[in-house]
Amino acid sequence: FILCTKAETLSRLAPLVTTCHIGKQVSFKASEWQLNKNETISRINKKFSKAKLIIRSSAKGEDSWRASNAGEFDSVIKVDGGSNDAVGEAIDLVIASYGDLYSENENQVLVQEFIGNAKCSGVVFTCSLETGAPYYRINFDDKTSSTTSVTSGSEGELRMVLVGREGCHNIT
Repeated sequence: FILCTKAETLSRLAPLVTTCHIGKQVSFKASEWQLNKNETISRINKKFSKAKLIIRSSAKGEDSWRASNAGEFDSVIKVDGGSNDAVGEAIDLVIASYGDLYSENENQVLVQEFIGNAKCSGVVFTCSLETGAPYYRINFDDKTSSTTSVTSGSEGELRMVLVGREGCHNIT
């Protein structure tokens, strides 16, 4: 399994997972968006009808084996999927957030249905970001029903669980 962009990684994981669900997605390169916005919006409309959407970054340099740039780029939540203008504006914001360092047109945008009122949401790391130590680190929010509290970097009632060779260590 090769780690790629967020969109590519989720697409590759979807048929492999059996105890969870990875939602439908539409992804495309920034260059595709620039060349044919109407066709891209049509693909999004076909997949999601008029659902609330989240338009997410999926930049080439966002995640790698050596670094995580989670929260570095913009995501736009609760986008009205029935409004082509709203979808287009959100896509433009995400692409603009790549800035000069990430302005290459191979960067992608990931569109998924927005999930609200979550009981728990979070992020799993496969090693310590600070030291590279070999344990799972799970940062999560099971208090606010927000789906962005962990990835936005906002302070709140976030919790962390570390899982290593010796078992589970809960750090609140």
